[in-house]
Amino acid sequence: CSFKRGSNCPAKIYLLFHASNFEVTLFQAIIQHDHRTVSKQTGIPFEVKNVIIELFQNGYTTPKAILSELDKRKIIQPKASQISSFLVTLRRKFYGPAQIGLNHIKNWCIEKSIIPNDPDQCFVANYYIKDGDADPLFRLFVTTKNLMKNCLNSNHVCADATYKLIWQGYPVLMVGTTDKQCAFHPFGIALCINEQTTDFEFIFKSVQLTV
Repeated sequence: CSFKRGSNCPAKIYLLFHASNFEVTLFQAIIQHDHRTVSKQTGIPFEVKNVIIELFQNGYTTPKAILSELDKRKIIQPKASQISSFLVTLRRKFYGPAQIGLNHIKNWCIEKSIIPNDPDQCFVANYYIKDGDADPLFRLFVTTKNLMKNCLNSNHVCADATYKLIWQGYPVLMVGTTDKQCAFHPFGIALCINEQTTDFEFIFKSVQLTV
């Protein structure tokens, strides 16, 4: 049936191309067309998209945070990759294209890489920028001397996204430790395009190098 691509209409034809000659045999189902059936939706359902938009506007800007909220609300959960693609669309819709280019970020990182004398003045402890292809990438870690002192006596490290704090539509990643009263003591912040294993590896490596 040529009514609609992906249609579940039962009226179908099949062509058999014979290997021994140039003949073709046509098989046709003796069934009437039925265009009332709707093919199964492969993307994120419309209702779920509306919920994701609401969550995004309330500060939930990563697939991990959105999946957690959908689970709490007992709403069907799309794949993380589907949410990630949808978030790219939302960022462009709400924030527009990024106004700061990678060259500007690189120059800023170089300028701020000098460790200041003021223990409370921030500096870029580590950065990684990849440009010149279809998948640009940047990672940078910002801290202060006093914040890095929190590393000296810590036995564990915590890292996650701060969903209420974003830059150019991307979440700011926090890294630090907690004390016996569960109070959080930051080591610094990181800005990354993604929130993947390699991004967290960059953060932990940056802390290690800075200490």
